[in-house]
Amino acid sequence: MLKDAIRHTTREMPVRDGWILDSLVKTETVIALPSVIATRELLQQAEGFDEGLVMCEDYDLWLRLAMLSQIDTVDEPLTMVRRHQAHFGDSATSFRDCIVTLDKVLVSGFAPHLESGLRRRRADMVARLAYSQAAAGQSVRALKTVVRSLAFSWKYATWWPRALTATARALIPPVALDLLRRYRGRRHMHRHRSLQ
Repeated sequence: MLKDAIRHTTREMPVRDGWILDSLVKTETVIALPSVIATRELLQQAEGFDEGLVMCEDYDLWLRLAMLSQIDTVDEPLTMVRRHQAHFGDSATSFRDCIVTLDKVLVSGFAPHLESGLRRRRADMVARLAYSQAAAGQSVRALKTVVRSLAFSWKYATWWPRALTATARALIPPVALDLLRRYRGRRHMHRHRSLQ
């Protein structure tokens, strides 16, 4: 169960055991860091955490462990992880590290049956990265991210709306964005009043 204190949501995730690489790549299941017990030998074989990652280092390790071994699960709540504002990192860092992690699985060649899904997910993460860069005022970075990803992302329908929104956000002056937000806010208030 995932409790998100930021979005005020709770989400049940299915418990998987056996070979779970497919489920991890498709985000059909998640693994909380404090809930894992692994042998030293297996961790050494997977080469432990990638200390070059700021975020997603646990997801990266779970993917590598899932390539090496089946897992067993205990289907009862033993740990609780709460997401909140004080977590380390930002969305751009999270998206960037997730892209690195997905690329590692692609390059490994371990899961050719997941290649299409991995590439689609990477395209989605790249578009999200570009949008978060644009939202943070890093217009040049956002545009470079969109342009660099075009070669491998253009064929995925989910990439286009996010990439175009990121491009627009990077190119439209902040004053114009502020005016647009105000206009939308007034329209929303007007519509809300007329419904009462």
